[in-house]
Formats: sequence, structure tokens, C-alpha cells
Amino acid sequence: MACDKSDGGSACTSVVTEYRQKKIGTLEPFSIEVEYLSKPERQEMVEELLWSYRQLFLPDSDNEGNAFGSDEQERIERESAVAWSALEVLFSQQEEFDVSFVSDNSKGAFERIKSQLLEWMQEIEFPADDESGLWTASAHTSDECQELTSVFIEDKLWPFTKIIRVYLEAEVLKTGVVLADLPGLQDTNLARVRATQKYLQSCDHVFIATKISRAITDTTLKSALYSELKRHVPLAWEESGGTNINFKLAVICTRSEDINPKTAKRTFVGNGKEISSIDMNSIDKDIENAKRKGDKSLKETLERKKLWLFIEARNRHVTKGLQAAYRQKTINGNLDVFCISNTTYEAYVEDGDNEMIQKSGIPELRRFCRKITASAQLLQALHFMRSRLPSLLNSIALWLDSFKAVFQVQDDGRGMLVLDCYERSRKEATASIMKYHREFRNTLQKDILHSFKSYNAWCRNNGEHVTVARGYRNWNAEILERMRVELKTKWDLLEEKIPIDVDSLLQEVKDQLQNLETHIEGQGRSASMQYGIDFRIQDLEYNFGLIQQEFERGLRTIRQHVEEPNASSFVVAEMISAYRKAGNEGGKGMKARQISIIANQVNGGTIFPNISAQMRQEAVTLIDYEFNKLKLELHETFDLIHKDIDMAIAERPQSEKSAATNEGVELVGRLAKKFNDLRSKYDEILRVPEGQVGV
Repeated sequence: MACDKSDGGSACTSVVTEYRQKKIGTLEPFSIEVEYLSKPERQEMVEELLWSYRQLFLPDSDNEGNAFGSDEQERIERESAVAWSALEVLFSQQEEFDVSFVSDNSKGAFERIKSQLLEWMQEIEFPADDESGLWTASAHTSDECQELTSVFIEDKLWPFTKIIRVYLEAEVLKTGVVLADLPGLQDTNLARVRATQKYLQSCDHVFIATKISRAITDTTLKSALYSELKRHVPLAWEESGGTNINFKLAVICTRSEDINPKTAKRTFVGNGKEISSIDMNSIDKDIENAKRKGDKSLKETLERKKLWLFIEARNRHVTKGLQAAYRQKTINGNLDVFCISNTTYEAYVEDGDNEMIQKSGIPELRRFCRKITASAQLLQALHFMRSRLPSLLNSIALWLDSFKAVFQVQDDGRGMLVLDCYERSRKEATASIMKYHREFRNTLQKDILHSFKSYNAWCRNNGEHVTVARGYRNWNAEILERMRVELKTKWDLLEEKIPIDVDSLLQEVKDQLQNLETHIEGQGRSASMQYGIDFRIQDLEYNFGLIQQEFERGLRTIRQHVEEPNASSFVVAEMISAYRKAGNEGGKGMKARQISIIANQVNGGTIFPNISAQMRQEAVTLIDYEFNKLKLELHETFDLIHKDIDMAIAERPQSEKSAATNEGVELVGRLAKKFNDLRSKYDEILRVPEGQVGV
């Protein structure tokens, strides 16, 4: 890794780190970008750290007087320890800062401590402008890269670091895939969990990395593939069987070479198991014979073969187990599992031992990463070959024809008719976009925003808790339940409206462009002008499709913020202050006071109006942004068509100084010849059968 990610502490795993393909024109092997939190975000982070640490000093029983279970107590202690490590890094240089200072449990202590920490926070210096939130650098070696980023990962700035981007040359990145190392979700505070959840919503694939020795247990299978993801999108996961989430899942099981042969033999050898007793007895005999003959080299080769029989047997066993567990929780679930060994890869890659390199699992994982972007890249390449490139060639043909037309009779006025038709088509197409833009915003207002109502609540652990007596409950989900049920159909219809509207809009725009094409044909204009419009339509279809995908994903993300009771949801943002206040209660009458605090928050009449306002702001911003992109694509298309029309109908001066001289004619002739050669090569490429196009 270009950034140090040691196992020594949670700080190293608390920063999102992206690895991207090296930028074109960059000379240094590594380029680095670091984004850090804004001032309001830093204030929120400090408050979250303080709360997480002080969980240790909250009442250690629930409202019924039952002590928290061992899992709950371990969670509190773990989160408190992580929060303390961050607070200590940030403020240890302050004389007043120590355990007793942040542990003060007197009345009003939390606010006093928070105010002092925020005051100290102002003294922390950043390597770049405090307000810019961006730091950039370059490095010549991976060691130098680690050293440069260490201030944001290990030093006092790591709690405020939002994301690190490292641009470098790597085989797996060449297809455009972006690899991101995300913070752990169990060992971080609410602010970190929110950041990770929001990042997850922009991912296409999520890899869950775990040691293979842990992945083999049923408990870990459930934890890795269900419980943790259920925490982030619980309702979408449960209701849709994992199909209504933005990303696909894959599992990477590491350290596959780390195996106990004796244990593996008991587990995987025998009738009906991964390795038959006959095969194992055969290789044991071969090893014994080599040992008796004193053939040390053969003995080592056979022992390695035996070891890898165990390793590959466990790999198959773990893969089947993970996939079976995943299918139980998802509809038509298909889980990709990769069992890898970095140690094996590094040991044999320099010697070029291809068999062992393949056994390491690294090449297979790389191929999978390439495939993630391969389909999109193929579509992009085909679009370029079938639309953008022929459109460019067509424009060049029009330009060449325009010079030849200088010797012909000047325009008889029909050019103005073409331009008039062009302006009408552009105006009508733009009006279509504005119409669908208004309709979509009106649908949002009419079907979603007016429907918000108020319900019930809960307090401890940000509204989410498990007890032996009552089992798992998420009161944030209960607050939202009636709203979710009532709005489910309307949300579904709103999501379905995106492809319907984009298709209808595209058809109206195509009608206008085809009308212009028909008018050009009626005016006796060149076929190149008509072909040019056909190619522009293809280009528009492709780009509208990309915008549609982005629009659908954005709306789905907003819906999750509204409906999901996770850390990044709107309801948690509204309820968190009440949860914290109620959680600080203790002593006699604690239950009644907690109920009163939560009830006042729920019944105060502000939760759903605030959620509605937040949702409206994000949804309207998304709608305006996506429809503006559609409009810009439309205008770019019409601008290019206008240039083609200008070249076709432009009146050129008939003088000795004009381009229509002998020299000009010869130059145009040479250009035309080269152009025809290029066009022939292009036509030859297109004649390759589509089935022969590979990725």
C-alpha cells in the first residue's frame, strides 16, 4: 500500500483512502490529494469523539434495571477506547487535558468540556489553508508517499481527515477502476460511520476483507455478510433481499497460506469431503518414498503439493459456505469470493513461477477488478466508434465539401430556411426539457413532500439496541414505519418515473432533430448534413442514458436517507440530541425522564417537517442538477449541428485572395485524399464482426 495501514491502531483504519490511475501528464510516480473536514464538520467530530468516550460513564443498565450484555459492554468499551485515542492525539499537548478532565460527570460537564475542546481545536494547524480543505503533494517512492500522508493518518490530523487520494501506476487501475480502503464500521464513532455509509452509496462494488481463518466460522459468515450490512441499509436489505442497494458485494479472504495441516487433514480429508482418503494416502506414500530415497528436492515439492491440497480444499469450503450464507439472505444472490495469499504472490512473482502466482489468487482478483469497468468501457469504446468518430468524420466531409462549393452558384436563400427550422427545433427541444423538469419537481412535491407525519421513539445507542428479553429493536425505524409504508408506492413510482421521463424526453428531442433532418433533405442539401444529425442523435441517446443512471442512483440514495434508520439518515440527525440527552440520565426516575425527553422530541412537531425540508433540499438540488445536465447535452448537440449547417451553407467570397485559388484547390485535394484514406480504414474496422470485439 502507498499509505501505511498497520494493525497497530484504529487511527490507521479511520481514513477513506482511494487509489486511482495516475493522471495524464503527471511526471512523478505518485500524486497525493487529501481532503479534510470543514470547520463545522470538525466541531461535529470533536463532539462525537467526546460522546463516544463518555459512554463508559453512562448508566450501565437499561430502563428495566437489567445490566447490559457482554457484547454491548464490549462495544461501549471499544468505541470509548478508540475515541480516547483520537482525543489524546488531538489535545494531549494541552496541560489541562487528561482522563479526569474528559471524565467529569458533574452537572453540565459535557457542555463545558465540549466548549473547551472546541476552543483548543482552533489552535490546531493544518498543512494547507485552513478553509480550503485540500492538500496536494507528489512523491517519487512509496516510502515517500507514506511519509507525506502519515501526518493525516498517524499524527494529530487523522481524526479530521476526510479522504486521501493516491494516483499511481498499477495494472489493476488501468481500466479506470478506483479502489477505496474504507474505515472499519464497528470501531468508529457516529461521524465516521456516517461518512463511510455515504461513501458506500457511491460504490459499485464493496469488498469485505477478512482473514480466511475467521471467514470459516458460521458466526463470522453471518456477521460479515448480513449483520454489518444490515446495519447500513437494514430496511432495503430485508425488504428487497439485498437487491435494492446501490452496490454489489464480494468477499476477499486473506492469508490463505496460513493453515494448520493437521487440522486441515481432519477437516477436509475423508469420504464425501474436499479431499478423498485415496488421494491423501497416495501423496503421503510418495512423500515417504522420496524421504527413504533421500531425494530432498522431490520431498519438498511433494510436501508443498500436499500443503496446497489443504489450502485449496479450505478455499473451496469457505467459498461454498460464504455463497450459501449469502443466498439465504438475498434474492438470486451471487457472491464472488476470492481467497488470496500476498505472501505466496510475493514469494514467487520475481521468479516468474506462474503456477504458484495463479494459486495465490491475486491474478484472479485483478481480472475481476478489470471486469468491473470492462462493460462500461466497451460501451464507451463502441459509442466512440459508432457515433462520435463518424460524426467527426462527417463534419470534416462537410468542411471539405464547403470549399468545393465555392466554385458553385451562391446560396439561393434556402440556407436561411434551414437555419429557421434549426432554431425552431432547438427551441422546442429545450421546452421539452423544461416541461419534464417542472413535472418531476411537481410530482416530488405532490406525492412525497406533503405526506410527512409524526410517530414514536427510543433513546440509548442512537435509537438502536439489542436485549435478551426484547431482542433487536431500532426505534428510528419505528418512528419512520408508518411514513415508509404509506410512501412506498409513491417512492417506487417516482423512481420509475426517471427512465420513463428520460425516454419520453429523448423521443421528443429526436422528433425535433428528425424534423430538422427532413427539412434539410427537402431543401436538397447534402446527405452529409443528414448523416451528421443521425450521429448526433446516437450521441445524445448514449449521454442521456448515463445521466439517467446517475439520476436513478442519486434519488435512491436520498430515499435511503429518508427511509433508512442508519447513522447517515435524516431521522438520526433529528433524534441524536434527544438520544444523547436521554442517555446521560441516571439514578432514580431515569426511565420516566428518558421517556419524557424522547416523547418531547417526537411530539414536538419538528421531526418530519425537518426531514421533509432536508429531503426537499437534496431532491430539488438533484433534480435541477440532472435536468441541467440534460439541457447542456442538448445544447451541445445543437451547437455541433449548427456548426455543420454553417459549413454547408456559408457564403464564401469569390476573389483572388479567397481560399478558392489554385493553391487552395490543391491543398483541399490533398486533404480530401488523406481524409478518404482515413475513412476507408474506419469502414474496415467497422466491418469486423461484433462477436470478435473483446474486452
